Amino acid sequence: MLAADRYSYAPAMVLGVPVLAWGAQKALFTSSHEVRRSRTWCGMLVLLALSLESHMLCSSWSSSEALWRRVVHTHPYHDHPKQVETRSGAQRLGVESAYYNLGLTLLETQDMAGARGALESALAINPHHVRSWSTIGALHLKNSSAQSAVEAYQMAVKLKPNDPNNNYNLGVAHMEAMELEQAAQALERSLELRDDNAKAWFNLGNILLSTGDLHGAITKYERCLTVDPRHSKAWRKLQMARSWAQEQRAGHSKF
Repeated sequence: MLAADRYSYAPAMVLGVPVLAWGAQKALFTSSHEVRRSRTWCGMLVLLALSLESHMLCSSWSSSEALWRRVVHTHPYHDHPKQVETRSGAQRLGVESAYYNLGLTLLETQDMAGARGALESALAINPHHVRSWSTIGALHLKNSSAQSAVEAYQMAVKLKPNDPNNNYNLGVAHMEAMELEQAAQALERSLELRDDNAKAWFNLGNILLSTGDLHGAITKYERCLTVDPRHSKAWRKLQMARSWAQEQRAGHSKF
């Protein structure tokens, strides 16, 4: 069974169990024998349908993994990389994407080591494959390897400097590495390219708040809430920053 099975059966558990509980309550306490039996069967059929859906999802990921492994292993580059490299670039076209897609599929099955190996294979073939650098950066962040994530996202940004997502992710990686000045620069660059990223405004506010720039933090939190008025963390941080700023002004007025 795939490691993702425990996640794909969640919909069946979340939806099927309440349906069965409702059916059992109705069947046992409020209905005639025939109605009780029909409701019980309906609940069992709902649970069966959801279980089949979950099984199909697992089979889909398993089939995807098998497909991309087949593409990778039947490509000429797999057995004769040097020979293929000397030919036209078209001979290699797509094989790095096959490794990349294999990596994504392995990520879905929670095979982190396999995913990283596939992504590194993609980069060995084509060091300019931006999506592989970005995905490896995300893997490093998930494994709490902030500095390695910074290096991966720096490559992604170098290869595609006008991508707001790569710049944002680089900023997050710098934050995890406690490199706040570099984080702020990357987040600001991300917002120059696309200013509707509430998370980027929020993270900028956090950086400024941590450095004592209350006015700057308040401004960033307000921009975050303009983009996403339901951002509860931004509301709390904004109230905190305003309270501190008010106390700061009150303290200055005493002198």
